Amino acid sequence: MVVTLNKSKLKNTFLFYYSLFIVGLLLGTVNFTSPIILYILFGCCLSLFAQPVYIIPVYFVSSLANTYFIAGDGLGIGRFIGGILICSGLFHLSKNSNLENKTNIRYIILITIFICFSSMLSETGSLQAFFMFLQYFAVVVILSQFRNINLVEISKLLVLSSILTILVLGFTLQENLYEIGNERLSSNDDVNANRFAMMLSQLGAVTFAGFLIFNKKKIFQSFLIIFLLFDIFMVLLSGSRSALIGITGAISIIIFYLLLGRKKMVVPVLIAIIPVYFFVKQIQSINSPIIERFSTQEIEDSGGSGRLTIWEKLVPSVLRDDLYFGCGFGAENVLVLANKNGLYYPAHNFFIDLFLQIGIVGFAIFISYFLFVAKNIKNYIESPLILIPLLILLTALFNGIGETIFSEKLFWNGIAFTWLYINNLKLESTAMT
Repeated sequence: MVVTLNKSKLKNTFLFYYSLFIVGLLLGTVNFTSPIILYILFGCCLSLFAQPVYIIPVYFVSSLANTYFIAGDGLGIGRFIGGILICSGLFHLSKNSNLENKTNIRYIILITIFICFSSMLSETGSLQAFFMFLQYFAVVVILSQFRNINLVEISKLLVLSSILTILVLGFTLQENLYEIGNERLSSNDDVNANRFAMMLSQLGAVTFAGFLIFNKKKIFQSFLIIFLLFDIFMVLLSGSRSALIGITGAISIIIFYLLLGRKKMVVPVLIAIIPVYFFVKQIQSINSPIIERFSTQEIEDSGGSGRLTIWEKLVPSVLRDDLYFGCGFGAENVLVLANKNGLYYPAHNFFIDLFLQIGIVGFAIFISYFLFVAKNIKNYIESPLILIPLLILLTALFNGIGETIFSEKLFWNGIAFTWLYINNLKLESTAMT
């Protein structure tokens, strides 16, 4: 019995570090642009076919920015790793015929059918957005079925993967960080600064969740705060107001909630607030056009980069012509609508873009599903581990004030992780009773 336990422990330890190694390989493919490293990366992911849980960290990181993690010809690495995760997950699930979270699956089927018809009946008739969504939904369903998962271990992997990614990003962009000039921070000209910032805000969300979850490890907490501040600093340099609202808004909501009637949380929160105060004071002393983008005057002058003007034109257009089913699922359909109204950009807002694309009927279906997810999160809100998917979702939602987040993989990652965590927290609570 002892020998068997030791072997199991050694196996889990190996898989833990092997999973982190694969995340390192992913970051290596971007920085060295080597096809050999890319093939090794895919080979390592395939080697975990029988252990799909350990593919989750590399899938999470690779899916944060498809334009940054590129396999070639514009294809994101995350799509390939997502395909491996789905196939290995299906193989894993084939051993167990009992489905969990059936209401969740019914919602996913309903949404899939609706957006399929919405795409086909749209002005462009394009199914591109629909096929992209199929992978997001498949991951949601797959992760909602994983059982008997060590949530503490997977949480550590996600946190360590996030700080490793922040560290590598900081190292590769060190010249840009030293010289805070007029250019917005991004990895290269092909990577949109807003998308890059969205990735950083998600990494910061997981890092902050780790700070709260592993609160007994003070040294580890100190490192996490340093990485979080560094991450927020890079978000600032990206010039993305939406991403900054995303990460700071999510953190503020969680801090406010934790302080309500929880005296034991005061000390760790104060530990976090003190360096943040000095960090903000230093930021305010920086004289840079990028930092000035966040001033109230700049936001008022730009009208949120023209978003208010876009909303004022497109919303009445859909209310008048496509109230029930919208202009069609997919950003390309909103672009057609925008062009008809003399505009060149979509709405760039979570709820407004959702309404424009799928109308009041689709909006009601999606909102009903989001409320269903929120209700299930509420049932396990007292568990610190739920903070990882919760912070991912909150950061995405706040980011959605200025971006079309509902169609992004990072948002659906949050929902997929929510079901993964809820499913296993439910098993833990059942076992305890």
